Amino acid sequence: MTTPTTNPALEHRDALLDVFNEITQDCALNDLSPVNVSLTRYSSGEFHVSVQIPRQNTAAVNMLADAYGFPPSLADGSGNYTRQGRLDVDGYRVHLAVYCGRPKLPTYPAGYAPQAVEA
Repeated sequence: MTTPTTNPALEHRDALLDVFNEITQDCALNDLSPVNVSLTRYSSGEFHVSVQIPRQNTAAVNMLADAYGFPPSLADGSGNYTRQGRLDVDGYRVHLAVYCGRPKLPTYPAGYAPQAVEA
């Protein structure tokens, strides 16, 4: 009699689906439509999930991050508004970052001042 074996690729797929479904369901329950959700699973078994909210929608970032009890926003160096933390999803350790881009301000050459346009 042979012993049943497990398929690591199927286990990996199932774990990714569990985490993805949980995070996207939480977004839907909070009436949020993320622009992008990316998942990475490291060899340690921990997941990293990034949820991108539409630009300038810091209220949506706060809504989801508050639901998870994450600390206040961090300056991540890229100009994004980011809140992140760790949580357990269906028995998996997950590092979750929820972020949105901040508005890009126009840049002008040195000495240039934009002029008001008269209608």
